[in-house]
Amino acid sequence: GRRVRSRQRRAGDRPGELVEVLKLFQTLQINLTSLHSRPFKSKAWHYLFFVEFIGHRTSARVANALKKIQAITTLFYNFGSYPVWTSKQDEHAPSIK
Repeated sequence: GRRVRSRQRRAGDRPGELVEVLKLFQTLQINLTSLHSRPFKSKAWHYLFFVEFIGHRTSARVANALKKIQAITTLFYNFGSYPVWTSKQDEHAPSIK
């Protein structure tokens, strides 16, 4: 089934590194669903980027993307995956008032 993957990466000192990673997702037609940045605690003006996207690690496109991202970035963590929420599930969700 469709899965959302969560990843963390650190932008290095090289200009354009984040753009290179984002273009990789575009080129491989992988849909990003979330991108967040947080300051890197131990190094001023460095940031961690958290990325979520639709795909499964066994997919050739996703496996290719992950391999290339690891080669581009200086720090890379895989936080795992979870099922995509569907509108059918929304019908059974409790309402929030």
